[in-house]
Amino acid sequence: MVDITTFRKSITTIVGAAAIAACTAIPTAVQAQQGSDVPLLVMGEDSDPMSVPRSSDIFRRVITMLQSQLSRYNFYVVDEEMIAVQLGWQVRERRPKTELIQVVELANQSGDPRIQVRAMVVFKIMASGQSTGFGGQAHVRINGDIFDYAARRYLNGWEFEKKFPAPAACFDPNASPDSRRICIYDVVGKNARDIAATVGDVLRKQLNYLTQGPAAPTAGGGGGGAPMPAATGGGAQPGLATTYAITFRNFTTREIMEITGVMESEFPYYTTSRAPMGDTAVMQYGYVSQAPAHKIVNWLNILLMDMGLDPDRNVKVIATSQSSIELDKIFGDPVPTRQQPGGRFQ
Repeated sequence: MVDITTFRKSITTIVGAAAIAACTAIPTAVQAQQGSDVPLLVMGEDSDPMSVPRSSDIFRRVITMLQSQLSRYNFYVVDEEMIAVQLGWQVRERRPKTELIQVVELANQSGDPRIQVRAMVVFKIMASGQSTGFGGQAHVRINGDIFDYAARRYLNGWEFEKKFPAPAACFDPNASPDSRRICIYDVVGKNARDIAATVGDVLRKQLNYLTQGPAAPTAGGGGGGAPMPAATGGGAQPGLATTYAITFRNFTTREIMEITGVMESEFPYYTTSRAPMGDTAVMQYGYVSQAPAHKIVNWLNILLMDMGLDPDRNVKVIATSQSSIELDKIFGDPVPTRQQPGGRFQ
């Protein structure tokens, strides 16, 4: 059986040392400007026939500036057209939000980590005009939403609108509707980059807050664990809270209790747990954490080995998606091994 007291002493030692190092480190300008390593995809929804279509120059200028703003602050931006080329897709016009979600789902199922994304930024552009008799105004509104795809949840929304002077030609009753629309689009297009730059700045601040949070996470959850400093090198980085679907197959009740107990008390960036479902044959457990999936998998393997369960022989650990991990016990009883000094969950 795993010695939980020894686990706690080891992790406290390493956390304390890291905290001292973090306090003495001098932040650099580059560190202050670092964005999130959460891969995200910026897409436009133009299913509304009154919205600006994807083929419009306004759309192109807006999405280019949004991606540029996020990339400038070191966010990991995946380009949709790159995904389309990689997978041989055609990017259609007038797509509803459901189709945009399917794009993310299929990209994540591709098995290529370069085009897999975690967050979706979906925006819509509306442009219209209003006559004043001697001239008029062009009105543009951009609104959108931020989604955490892996957690299947809505994160935040935003909206920006502005008006610009428009010439009388945009409201000429003798001109065709298409001519008047093109005139309004031309006015909006000339200002699209500035509009998108403002929206991009708001968006990156929202994403930065959502992924990093206002306060440092704690080791072992919010119940009084030691503050965890930002990790460096290969360490875990706190990010969006994810509900990991952990599936245990053929584990005893004692083993499940032991594993989940260590996950909740010793794994860094733990938040909370969901009610389990099933029995010892198949038990599903919802584990909420700000730690990235690859670290959860690493820590589970370390924990299993400390319990005497060899991941290469007794247990198969399978990450089936960004938020789903399966532990399948093939055979064998746990034989605790001698624990190594120092912290294992980093």
